[in-house]
Amino acid sequence: MKTTSLSNYLNKLCDSELIEKRYPITDEVRTSDTTHAPNLKNGKYFLKEQFLIFYYHFIDAHRSKFFRKKLTTDFIKSGYSHYLGMVFEKVSQELIEDLIEIDNLGYWWGKISGIEREIDIYGFNDNDDFAIIGECKWSDNVNPNTLMVKLIELEDNITFRRKKIKKKYSYYIFALSFEKKISQFRNEANETRNVNCYDLNDLTELLKTKLKNE
Repeated sequence: MKTTSLSNYLNKLCDSELIEKRYPITDEVRTSDTTHAPNLKNGKYFLKEQFLIFYYHFIDAHRSKFFRKKLTTDFIKSGYSHYLGMVFEKVSQELIEDLIEIDNLGYWWGKISGIEREIDIYGFNDNDDFAIIGECKWSDNVNPNTLMVKLIELEDNITFRRKKIKKKYSYYIFALSFEKKISQFRNEANETRNVNCYDLNDLTELLKTKLKNE
C-alpha cells in the first residue's frame, strides 16, 4: 500500500486497541514540560493484544502446516523462547513499577554512531536527575557484567529532546538465571555502580506478593 493510504487504517487499528504506536520514552510528551515541542518522528507500531502476537508469530507464518494430516507443534516449541522474551520484557516493566516510584517508564531506541540500538527498560523522573536503565534476557546463566558494559555505553548516548542530560542511574537486569548475581559493578574508570539482578525465582515471589496485595 502507498504510505499516504496507511494512516487512516493505522488510526482505526489504534482506536480499536489492536495496535499501539510507541515512541522512545525520552521523546514522548511530558505534561510537566510545555515549553518544548516534542520530537515525535521516531515512532513504531506494535501489536497490542498478546493473542494476536502469538497468532502472527506462529499460526499465520505456518498456515500450510495446519492442512497436513498429522500436525506437530515443533515449530511452536522451537520459537516459543523468542516469543516469551517479548512477554518477559512487559512483565519486567510491570514489576519495576511495583519496586520503585518512577514518573516515566518505557522503551528507548535510537541511532548511536549510525547503528540502531534499543534499551528494554528505561525510566526517569521529570523533576530530578534520577533514572533507571535495564536489560531483560529470557536466558539461563546470564553474565550481568557483560550487560552492564552495554548499558553504561548506551546511557552515555541517551538524549532528551536531542540534548544529553546527566542522570544518576539505577540498573536493573532480569534473566531466567545468572552465572552469578552482582550488586555492584566497577568499570574501567574504577567507578562503582549499584546493580539489581532478578532471576525467575525472584520474579515469581514478586508476582505472588503483587497478587496477594490486589
